[in-house]
Amino acid sequence: MCWDDGMVDPAPTDTGRAPADEPAARPAVRIAVAQRVPPRYGDPPALRRLATAATDANGADLLLVPELYPAGFRLDTDELAELAESRESFAAHLGAVARTHRIAIVAGYPERGPDDTVYSSAIFVDADGTELAHYRKLHLFGDETAAFGRGHQVPPVCRWRGWGVGLALCYDIEFPELARLLADRGADLICVPAGNMVGYSEVPEVLVPARACENQVFVAYANYCNSDDEFDYDGHSVVASPYGSLLAEAGQDEPQVLMVDLDPGLQAAARAHNTHRNDRRHDVYRGPDPTIG
Repeated sequence: MCWDDGMVDPAPTDTGRAPADEPAARPAVRIAVAQRVPPRYGDPPALRRLATAATDANGADLLLVPELYPAGFRLDTDELAELAESRESFAAHLGAVARTHRIAIVAGYPERGPDDTVYSSAIFVDADGTELAHYRKLHLFGDETAAFGRGHQVPPVCRWRGWGVGLALCYDIEFPELARLLADRGADLICVPAGNMVGYSEVPEVLVPARACENQVFVAYANYCNSDDEFDYDGHSVVASPYGSLLAEAGQDEPQVLMVDLDPGLQAAARAHNTHRNDRRHDVYRGPDPTIG
């Protein structure tokens, strides 16, 4: 089941959470967060690099790779136009890798829309190659606004192995509203393909753990490291727990695969300990503005 693009949100329960499996009813899952050196223009085909990442993630249930993974993070519109793929094409390629390696995959990619607009998008496929969710980045940073179209749909939350999995892309996770929306729609895990540059280390160090803690969810954040023809990347891919602690963290310069077991019991304990979501004052937030009139 997936709550996606044009679909109506599930009605929240009295606790403010969308219907979801109780943590105790879910199995533990192992995720692999692949920090990678970005490809340069003309590097080997994307499928080869995806297959290598899937091989390195052997033993995991789900693999997460960075933003715009087949092309690398680039803003040159001519290069993007050449490297972008349709949703159907990339889903087929990603599904083939997933089936071969028997692993679910979340990957960012440059999507060529029906009108040739290029979007920074993400696809989630199951281990049998079935597409579970698709998402176009909502928040564009700086020069991205000239290179990409903006997404306009609510980000999806899908049920996978009893877990609610939400998607966000890089800059998105810096907005607390988006993470809270995903949590309210039933997310237990938010997967974030990223292309974060040097100079913004507060994202993995502060903001990702904050998003995890304030929503009592796991957040997995896969970034590039080292450099390409255009940018230097911050690395520091992380997996944050529902308490906001880091379960794993990569360095800045070297490729690495973080293998992390996600324990539903840890999430249940965090939800019992931190009650931010239940204690919200919707009567104030959503009521009339007292400063007007």
